[in-house]
Amino acid sequence: MDAMQLRIDASRPDILRQDFDRFKRSADEAERQQQARDRQILQLESILTTVGGQGRDEELATKKVAHAHAERRRDELRRRAEPLDLLLGRLDTRRQALTRRLQAPLQKHLERYLQLLFPAGRLTVNENLTPGPLTRPCGGAMEMGEFNTLSFGAREQMGLISRLA
Repeated sequence: MDAMQLRIDASRPDILRQDFDRFKRSADEAERQQQARDRQILQLESILTTVGGQGRDEELATKKVAHAHAERRRDELRRRAEPLDLLLGRLDTRRQALTRRLQAPLQKHLERYLQLLFPAGRLTVNENLTPGPLTRPCGGAMEMGEFNTLSFGAREQMGLISRLA
């Protein structure tokens, strides 16, 4: 018994009692803080419910799914659009080459007939093969005017020249 009592005394029961009381107080304080946080969470949830904040996580998840779907759709459309853009570029290049090929003889014949009507005049043909601006000498300077701004008679003459060309 004496040996046992010496071991008990060596372990200092008064300090152990103090440690026990201190840990108990710490645990009680932690429990009170937890209860206060629970009450605060309930209050915040009621405020969120009042202002319509509940379900934000579900709404966010729904938006993320919709966003992922939209990105997949964008990528799919991009994959489909790239070959179409390439085709459009090639068709446009071919159309421009064909237009230039048709424009050259038309421009040549148009200028030949235009020299009869307006010496030193120049009428350009646009890509739609319609008459463009007319440049002609007037009083020592060059006058430039759109086809639509010409007088009715001049437009008729230019139309006849265009048909002949």
